[in-house]
Amino acid sequence: MSEEQLQVNASLDVLGEIEDGAEQYLTFLLGDEEYGVEILRVQEIKGWDIVT
Repeated sequence: MSEEQLQVNASLDVLGEIEDGAEQYLTFLLGDEEYGVEILRVQEIKGWDIVT
């Protein structure tokens, strides 16, 4: 895999006070594709380790 494929950019928008009924998502990029996961389904965020 190339470095670009391994690079994952994660962002979480925190707007202070959340309106009733609003949903929060953890969004990230994998290559040129953007994905989102409901924040309550996220258990852990891990960074990449160097493979030896």
